[in-house]
Amino acid sequence: MTHKSIRNTFSLNWDDFRYFLALADQGTLSGAARQLRVTHATMARRLHQLEEEVGTVLFDQGPSGYKLTDKGHDIYPKILNMHEQIFSVLAITENEAPEGSVRISATPFLCNEIVATCLPKFRHQFPHIDLEVIAENRNVSLSQQEAHLSLRLKRPETGEFVIRRVASMKYALYKSKLLEDIENVAPIIGYTDELDYLPESKWIAKHLSKRRTTLRTNSLSCQKSAIENGIGIGLLPIYATRNSSILQRIDTEQELPSREIWMVMRRSLSNVLRVRILADFLAEYFKSQQSTFEGERTQDSLETGHDR
Repeated sequence: MTHKSIRNTFSLNWDDFRYFLALADQGTLSGAARQLRVTHATMARRLHQLEEEVGTVLFDQGPSGYKLTDKGHDIYPKILNMHEQIFSVLAITENEAPEGSVRISATPFLCNEIVATCLPKFRHQFPHIDLEVIAENRNVSLSQQEAHLSLRLKRPETGEFVIRRVASMKYALYKSKLLEDIENVAPIIGYTDELDYLPESKWIAKHLSKRRTTLRTNSLSCQKSAIENGIGIGLLPIYATRNSSILQRIDTEQELPSREIWMVMRRSLSNVLRVRILADFLAEYFKSQQSTFEGERTQDSLETGHDR
């Protein structure tokens, strides 16, 4: 590969760097091609073209896909910053209907219960905006562009972010209608040890420690299913139970935990129209559902005893 002078690098097309960022983000040619909506062959050709233009290898290809070389790692943050600045400039002059993709990350529960629920209405209003939904319990890196927008259960302490508190999500204690005797008998559906720092896990340890824990899991969906099937009682976000005809809330004198839901995006992306549209749409949805998150009581509430 021949060395290119600095003068020659000014002939680079910005579009070439879109391919660089897509491959760095996805790790495979096929994944990057899908993200940019081009063919696998086009992706490979444009990567080769870019490396020829800059005069160095930017990616190493291995069994698991493509990884940045040291030189690739050096230029990645600079290209990412250029990418964000260009989108910010375009957003100022953007007059046409918004289009493109927005990548949003959230816990599996929030993806299933919130994002997926919003999709039909969002799709109807903004048919040219495509969503990529990343369902993970970990907080993905917004600075590394693993996502454009994130829903989190803890407020970030550092970083150049635009942050909104969109909801207060309250929890309640639940049983199944299939479960007959619950007073001082029914076991607990709880959390695995690595999640013992969670407020809801701490509440169980403090107030229900005398009961046997018959199932521990890191999946909220698994907990809900286990409770519905009468395996035991447990804490659930009230919002998650809104469509269940089999779950009954158990009254307790103890103050129940709640979690704040935060929407986070990089400040440099806050003026990108399609990202801002999704953020505003989700914020309005949370606002419309706040009474459900807060937990209005229903006729299915069950008054029972509680552990002393």
